[in-house]
Amino acid sequence: MAPCRLIIYRSNYFFGREGAIYMIITGPISNTVKKMELEFKLQEQKSDISSSKEEEEDCSIIAEMNRRVEDSRKRQKILSVEMKLKKGASLSAGELEDLKRNNPELYEKAVRIEKERESYRYQLRKAGTKEDVKMLHTQKVQLLNAEARSIGGHPNIQGSKKGDHIEEIGMRTAAAASEYNEYKGSARYAGLPENHKEIKKGQGRKLYG
Repeated sequence: MAPCRLIIYRSNYFFGREGAIYMIITGPISNTVKKMELEFKLQEQKSDISSSKEEEEDCSIIAEMNRRVEDSRKRQKILSVEMKLKKGASLSAGELEDLKRNNPELYEKAVRIEKERESYRYQLRKAGTKEDVKMLHTQKVQLLNAEARSIGGHPNIQGSKKGDHIEEIGMRTAAAASEYNEYKGSARYAGLPENHKEIKKGQGRKLYG
């Protein structure tokens, strides 16, 4: 008995493109059809797996892009905070919290500077005359400059560590200058006597006036 010939025209089932496929069938047609259905299902499964991998790759690319955008945003915020510190400005609670999460080292530096700022602010307000305020600030700047020179010439502090120390001293100096200028613009400062001679004159007027 001659083998049965089954001709399938323009099939997409096996090769993924149009075109005639000729198959010589040596057994019952029903067995061949079942075999074709099984192969078709296998092709569909392979296609689903391929699509799933492509979707995973797309998600991975998007996730990486989002990560880079977020990293860039964090770097910009940190740079903005560094600029504020270099200009002597105070940081907000939100900025400190961001630093604590994203740059603990700079956060510790900012906390030290803020504590020193508060202490210096208190000293300025304790000064009895405008001359005392000026002298206090002059001494503060001289001490910071001497500290910077000491760090610069220290044999056991090298490279980037030395640069970090000097940068922090610069931030502390800027913070002190900011507090000094802010206080000089206040009503409290405006009401201070110029110097201690003026205080004595005022006391004399009270006694003999």
